[in-house]
Parts: sequence; structure tokens; C-alpha cells
Amino acid sequence: HIRVIEKNVKELNTMVGEESTVSQREREVLALYKDGISFNKRPFRPYSEKSAQLVIRDLIDGYFPQELKKQYPEGVKIVLDLAKVDLSYGEAASAAKAAKPKGQRLQSNI
Repeated sequence: HIRVIEKNVKELNTMVGEESTVSQREREVLALYKDGISFNKRPFRPYSEKSAQLVIRDLIDGYFPQELKKQYPEGVKIVLDLAKVDLSYGEAASAAKAAKPKGQRLQSNI
């Protein structure tokens, strides 16, 4: 289903790009995980949740996700984050935490 979602998101983004009232800076990042989805830092939702299923179903069917229509009645660009598609949400969060650089305190001679 990933390829179908990619194709449909590309087509939806093309349609949104044709709308002159849509800001070029507005966009929603949709992260797909092995076990669920997350839009722009919104809470993670497992695929077992109805709301996550509806987002995926809308995209597979070639429709703009219903849950975004209230906030973006004219549409919004959707950026797919597929970097984590082979990881569960927990695995991705652990990997991100481990990759975060550790801060070091600067020495002061004052």
C-alpha cells in the first residue's frame, strides 16, 4: 500500500499546488511506522485506531484525509516521512534518542 499512498499523495499535492489560496509554506508531515502513523508531532496513533485507519483509507482511495479538512479546507501539502516505515514507533523513538548528540559544558576560566 505504500506505493499507492506515495502516488496518491503526489497527485493530491499537485492539486493543492494549483490552488492559489494555499500557502506554499503550509504542509503536514505524515510519518508512517510499522505499527501506526503520526502527523506533525501530533500523538502517535496505532493502525488499530479507527482514526489512523481512516487516514490510510482516504489516502489509498486518493482522497485528502478527512481529519485535515477542518484545519485546511483548501487542502495542504502532505510530506510523507517513510524513513521509519520499517520501525515501530517505539523503535524509532529509541533510535532518535540514541542519535541525539550529548551536550557538553564549556570550561570557563573566569
